[in-house]
Amino acid sequence: MIELLFAYCGLICNLCAFKKILTIKRYIFTTMKIDVRVASEEHLRFVTQINDSSDEAAKQRGTGIARRTDEYIADKINSGKAIIAVNRNEFVGFCYIESWGHDEFVANSGLIVRPQYRGMGVAKRIKQAAFELSRKRFPNAKLFGLTTGE
Repeated sequence: MIELLFAYCGLICNLCAFKKILTIKRYIFTTMKIDVRVASEEHLRFVTQINDSSDEAAKQRGTGIARRTDEYIADKINSGKAIIAVNRNEFVGFCYIESWGHDEFVANSGLIVRPQYRGMGVAKRIKQAAFELSRKRFPNAKLFGLTTGE
């Protein structure tokens, strides 16, 4: 009987912890203002941070993804081929599009979301924006998107 009581108490504690987690996540979503949009000149200040975040993620996952040059990332931003997510003035995530075959094919690449923002649907929003940008810039292209993640 005592085992059942402990099991019941454990279940109640787990439910309370779950409710606290939901409350915390709800608080985070309401206090954050994550904006996902086509990157512009004002976002060039995040280039090194974008590259560093990609490097760190590659090391953690052991994917061996090659670091892009800062100039390459800046070029994607300057040419209107990048999506960025920011929380007020803080870098959150990034992705860019790449075309080839005389613009017959387009892929989104370089998707990164900083660890503290993962699990909140940011990557999904970035990929959706990249898809919309690809359709707008290259309406007749075949679109590709490959992403590794947890």
